[in-house]
Amino acid sequence: MKKVLKSYIRTYLKQWIESLGLILFVTILSLAVIGILASTLQLSGKNKSINQATNTWNYSLISSPSKFENEFTYSYFVAESTAYNLAPIKDPNGLGILSQVGYDALKSKDNDPIGNVENQLAWGEDLKNILNNYFNYPETPTDLSYGGKTLLASEVFNDVFKNIIKNYYNDASYYVNNKIMETYQNQFALSVDLEFYYESYGTPTTITPDGYYYITSGTKKINPTLGKWVDNPVMLKGENKTQDNEIVVTDKFAKDNNYQLNDKINFYNLGTLVPELKEPVISGFGTKVDTLSQSDYFSMTGDPSKYAAVFINDNILNKMYQNVWLNQNKPKGFNFGINQKVNFLNNSSFTTLRNVFTQKNNFDKSVYLASSGVLIAYNSLGPISKISSMKVTTTIYTLLGIGMIVLAFIFISFVMKKEMNKTRKQLGIFKALGYRTSELVWIFTVKTLITIMGGLIFGYLLSIPLQIYMYGQFETMVTISYDKVYAGWGFMTIIFIVVPVFFTIASYITTFLYIRLLALLVKKLQIFVKKILIEKYNFN
Repeated sequence: MKKVLKSYIRTYLKQWIESLGLILFVTILSLAVIGILASTLQLSGKNKSINQATNTWNYSLISSPSKFENEFTYSYFVAESTAYNLAPIKDPNGLGILSQVGYDALKSKDNDPIGNVENQLAWGEDLKNILNNYFNYPETPTDLSYGGKTLLASEVFNDVFKNIIKNYYNDASYYVNNKIMETYQNQFALSVDLEFYYESYGTPTTITPDGYYYITSGTKKINPTLGKWVDNPVMLKGENKTQDNEIVVTDKFAKDNNYQLNDKINFYNLGTLVPELKEPVISGFGTKVDTLSQSDYFSMTGDPSKYAAVFINDNILNKMYQNVWLNQNKPKGFNFGINQKVNFLNNSSFTTLRNVFTQKNNFDKSVYLASSGVLIAYNSLGPISKISSMKVTTTIYTLLGIGMIVLAFIFISFVMKKEMNKTRKQLGIFKALGYRTSELVWIFTVKTLITIMGGLIFGYLLSIPLQIYMYGQFETMVTISYDKVYAGWGFMTIIFIVVPVFFTIASYITTFLYIRLLALLVKKLQIFVKKILIEKYNFN
């Protein structure tokens, strides 16, 4: 058997052009498959493990008073209507949320609303804009004037409203969302986190930010209805200690900027307003499912290597709201939002959720503008949809890779069959010498294995530049770290053990069947020739 194998291997080497062509073919296919899949498989695997460790939700609510319907704004906040699914805010003077000055100023600008729908809508339009100004900064000047003086947003509203709304971060939209969810707490569970976006500048004259930070809660909050922590951070390294001067950051930011555990981050101007954030210590690396990609606050013109999701305790978040957001001189590039997540209960659905944001008896009369995008499905959230689109890309690339590998195997098998046809006589001689079909099959199987292994090794080495290129295509989309050149043990096992073994077995089976078919054809041909000779002899 050794002699036969040596004979065929020598033939394989002698036919070096054909052999080299086969290896080159496999190398090119391997290069493309490995280069394309290296990044996507890493990201897909990490995304899957993080999702499995996360408690997700069904819909998110977006807070923005400017998204209110004009009719709702007037009816609920001024006329104290009970037509909607929440109790109105009532003032002893019967002016809704308005002060006497605010009411008179609106009446002067938009005329008397009583019995006039057009005027009511105008009141609604102005009022929702003032509500939005009040959320951004209570002392913001408005378009209203009274007694020759421009009114501030805070002057438009009465004390009853201001004392209530301050418990909802001055956000009338969040107040409405929260109250409706309370009314329907048997159908929905609401989970809330504060979120801030901050662009850090080292000096007042710095043009380009030194860092882009999405800052949100790392404090454990068990939703009492669900009995679990919705949108919990997933720790990748270190601990989520949630002390006032300790933070958790996304690991890609740490890797790109050479931060280690227990290092400190300088938040510059933010640290002067919130002392705990002067130079907080990194206690761990982690992420949430909705921070796997950059937030919608982040501009695509920004440097993604300087972007981080930062998780801190709720005490510091509230200090940021009080000391920074309510400060007239906010840092440049500073934003605040309320991340509201809704879980469906008791067979609730989107239709149920949509209908609670309408009038009780008229689903066509909505709290929010139809095109406002206030109700956003979990999979449609910006960071989530980016990762979902990457999953589709991964699936396509994986199927493409499998197809290319199968194509390579088919081509190699075709060449081997061609060689078997060429060496049919030689095979017959070896069969006549007593060699079994299974022994002869191993000769061609070993040659297939050499070709595949050679192509995979060269393909992996040559795929490194493509892997680096593909890394660059995805790194701007994600906040989790992964390798430019992938050498994970699972990936390497599949490439250099599973794939060769699988195709070696497949090659053995197909070659065995083909050689048996050849032997059968030769035998039939011998019988046919013998029969012709006998008939010819008898005829003579």
